[in-house]
Amino acid sequence: MRKHIWEWHRESAKSVFADIFVPIHMLVSGELTGVILASENADKAKNLIKDVEAQLRNNQRLINDFGSFGITGSWLSGFFQTKNSIGFWAFGLGQNPAGVRNGFNRPNLGIVDDADDKDKAKNQKLTQSRVDWIKGEFMGCLAKDNRYFIYLNNRVHREGITARLVGDIEENDPKDTSFAHVKAYLTENPITHEAIFPDGGTEIEILNDLIEKGAVPAWKEYYSLEDCAAKIVDYGLRNALRQMYHHHIEEGNIFHDDNMPWSEPFLLSSYDALVTYCDPAFGESGKGCFKCIVLMGKKGHLYDVLHVWLKQKGNWINAHRYIAENLEKLHDIPSAHKEGVKVKAAVMHWVEANSLQKTELRKSYQLENLGFEVPWYPRYDDDTKPEKIGRIENLEPTANHKHLRFNINLKTNKDMIKLREQFKGFPSGFIDGPDTVQGAKDKLDKMARKSTFKTRVGKYLKTNSRW
Repeated sequence: MRKHIWEWHRESAKSVFADIFVPIHMLVSGELTGVILASENADKAKNLIKDVEAQLRNNQRLINDFGSFGITGSWLSGFFQTKNSIGFWAFGLGQNPAGVRNGFNRPNLGIVDDADDKDKAKNQKLTQSRVDWIKGEFMGCLAKDNRYFIYLNNRVHREGITARLVGDIEENDPKDTSFAHVKAYLTENPITHEAIFPDGGTEIEILNDLIEKGAVPAWKEYYSLEDCAAKIVDYGLRNALRQMYHHHIEEGNIFHDDNMPWSEPFLLSSYDALVTYCDPAFGESGKGCFKCIVLMGKKGHLYDVLHVWLKQKGNWINAHRYIAENLEKLHDIPSAHKEGVKVKAAVMHWVEANSLQKTELRKSYQLENLGFEVPWYPRYDDDTKPEKIGRIENLEPTANHKHLRFNINLKTNKDMIKLREQFKGFPSGFIDGPDTVQGAKDKLDKMARKSTFKTRVGKYLKTNSRW
């Protein structure tokens, strides 16, 4: 049996190729003995075989070249046949296809189209039973000789039917080599054909991001890069990643919109403490990690994310320095332009660095400082920390009391949106942003506990003590 999995992005004409072109080509070539087509339910399957029936009944170019196909039956009943007894059947997942044949002809082409569903995939027992049905009852109905199987679906869930058939549920899992697997993304690297997707933003920002990253449309004969950017905006980044790039960001059950409220920032001078914290994902660039910088303030029990820089690429040293030295220019904090200058001296700046990374980090800062008259260095956070997942989970009580708040003036900012998406997807996917927020909160708590710290940074006391 020749088995194929077409994991193509949404609107890449998967169904046209598999459900119409392939069966008709096999039919007119004399290779086809019958088709069984399955989809998520019977109605969807009937609707899919409707298109091939319409072509065989009404396509005059086909009829002129190959004669009338003599169609009897109807897609409405889930079955039709040609005058040569070549049958076409439609089934919903789980229906019993045993004994499917037309006269002596058993179908030799099996197609499973649009069968995966992101909500149903959350039930892994149901998902596994559907995979077993496809591999067992469905494929078992195909003829013994010259048989073909095609499964086509974009990856709508990390552990859905598509992922289980391919085999690579986790990144390094081995694939099922019995399938010929073709994976196509909306935009890709033209050499490696790996996915290149944007970080988000407006249509213009997404287009510029794709151009900067060297992306091209996988189907360049049909889509321009401008078309791709527009489509991503139409879908929204989260849905676009799932539908166009087979990258499913699973909704977590810890952080969500209800426990991550938007809020108007306080006056900068009224915060008990302010910090910037940077997680440079140093030495992890090959893993596609995000580099993150946050400016956070603490007032009482409240922790406000006032500003965020979150990117996979970019000069994080200069970005961190800019935030530290130009607090008064951060226009999304209403009080910054009035009191940013007087508050700056009380803000502590940190970069995450374990003992092994310090030497390399120092070299990086020294090189960047060559372009400035006055060098700038943050403090190195080399505290021994628990495992990343665990320390982010420690933010749950703060979030559930709605004490972790986000600057409402950044509601449309793509870095802030990305940060919240990483929180919502926790523990799946990228979590560098939430980890940075946790690091900043830890420093804010220590600052607030220091007896020498004045409780309002607008009227801080200078101290030479270090901790």
